[in-house]
Amino acid sequence: MAQVHGIEPESPEPTSLTGHPTASRKGLIAWVAYEFAQGPFFVTLGIFVFPLYFQRVLIGDDVMGQAAWGYVTSAAAICLAIMSPLIGAMTDYAGARKPAMAVFVLASILATLALWFATPDFAWALPLAIGGYIVAAVTLEIAAVLHNAILPTIVSEKRIGELSGHGISFANIGAIVTVAIWIIWFSDMPLAVAPLCAIWMIVFALPLFILTPDVPRTDLSFPQAFRKGIGMLVKTFVKLSHYRNVAVFLVARTIYYDGMLAIFIFVSVYVGGVFDWSGQTVMYYAVAALAAGAAGATLGGYLDNFIGSKRTIIFSVICFTIGLGLGLAIAPDHVLWLPQGWQPDGAQVPLLGPTLSALGVTGFEGQVYAVTSLIGSAFLGPALGASRAMLTRLVPPSMTAEFFGLYTLTGKVTSFIGPLAIGIMTTLTGDQRAGMSIIIVFLAVGTGLMFFVREERTEAAEH
Repeated sequence: MAQVHGIEPESPEPTSLTGHPTASRKGLIAWVAYEFAQGPFFVTLGIFVFPLYFQRVLIGDDVMGQAAWGYVTSAAAICLAIMSPLIGAMTDYAGARKPAMAVFVLASILATLALWFATPDFAWALPLAIGGYIVAAVTLEIAAVLHNAILPTIVSEKRIGELSGHGISFANIGAIVTVAIWIIWFSDMPLAVAPLCAIWMIVFALPLFILTPDVPRTDLSFPQAFRKGIGMLVKTFVKLSHYRNVAVFLVARTIYYDGMLAIFIFVSVYVGGVFDWSGQTVMYYAVAALAAGAAGATLGGYLDNFIGSKRTIIFSVICFTIGLGLGLAIAPDHVLWLPQGWQPDGAQVPLLGPTLSALGVTGFEGQVYAVTSLIGSAFLGPALGASRAMLTRLVPPSMTAEFFGLYTLTGKVTSFIGPLAIGIMTTLTGDQRAGMSIIIVFLAVGTGLMFFVREERTEAAEH
């Protein structure tokens, strides 16, 4: 993490979007390093390793495990939706972001470490797994709200998309490295990802608290900031019509963003159940998906600089949706969108077939799914990076943390509905493909709403 290509100090433009001095190169790298630190948690504990352990070991049934994981992630989303806007509004009045951020990071680390003890021979393993994951995920997501709010205070407006893209990319790279460590040394110990993620977080989050500048703390006490935060949040909702353009964006992002994340939350239990991939094969797939996402996020950051956040989002979500639709049209015994003559028994995907087979993806259908879904996953990073950058360009600079709290709130509304919809649909149909297909509706609606968003800043309403 000593060098990050493309991240340079902004001596010609010393003023950030919020009017504060831009950060030094070390400060910018430290901000990106935090993404490198938190990426492993969301990937290993939230998507690939821990959900598969939860499904197959603690629940013991593929279909019921997918449904149960939907309920767990929904509970975490509800908790986060309640807390994040208030904390964001309160932080705008308190000023400094890093003190509160440190508290939530520490809470997440402790809850993550607790997951190490959710072993099958422990009588309370299932409640510990559920409670520990919810606490760890919620506190880390709240810390991410404050981390996002630091972004417009350290870099100029024209480079926000680029730095945001670098952050998403390095979150994926951090996850790739930890997944590789787990595969090489701990692949027979799924719960080892818990202490691995906790240690990773401690090491790579620390530079942000030392090197990245923070806005000055105001003279308000914690109770005063809390009361003013509540008041401002209420007034923002009352005057929501003033922020109509931002509201349309938040609704659109709510639908497409968490529709995309719902797919990644369930992808490990999906491929494990539908294509019968082993845990190790799932992890190889995870590394490939993360690499595709990292490359896409970096390129998406530069694309954002050239065509703007709105066009980057629309293009990325459409491509992701096409990839998802093609992937779900692949059954374990046939590919619906390929002629039968192209699917002979024992066939492999051209060029990549032998490599995929060596990694455990032996069936033609599974190989086609792997290639198709990996291409689609490359467009997740650009959508995430451009979404974060676009919010900073739409909202008043003085209300950044509050709106990032609302950004998380609105996102987690669909994060609750998306996994719940998958869980219910899977339960009703008894079919994992049918359960996942509901997300295409979310992506289509979210993309459509983006066409109504204007890429322009809204001034703060007079409260």
